[in-house]
Amino acid sequence: MKYCFLVLAFVIDFLIVYFLKLLDNLWLILSLLCLKIIVIGVFYFSKNIGSVSKNILWGVFYGSLLFLIILIVFIIWLSFNFPK
Repeated sequence: MKYCFLVLAFVIDFLIVYFLKLLDNLWLILSLLCLKIIVIGVFYFSKNIGSVSKNILWGVFYGSLLFLIILIVFIIWLSFNFPK
C-alpha cells in the first residue's frame, strides 16, 4: 500500500507540473514541492497517527521527495545539455 501511494504521489506531482505548465517557473515548482514535503513530513513524523494514515503519508512524502530529486537532476542535466 505504501508503494501505491508513492507512485500515485509521483504521478500526481508530474501531472501538476506538466498540465499547469510550471516548468517555466522553476522557483514556483521547488517552493510548492518543498512546502508539500514539509507539511506532509510534519504529519508523518508525528507520534499519534494510525497505521493506515502513516502508510498514506509515507507514500506521499517519499513520492514527493523522489519527484523533487528527479526534477533537480533533470534541471541540472538540462542546464549542461541545452543547445546554446
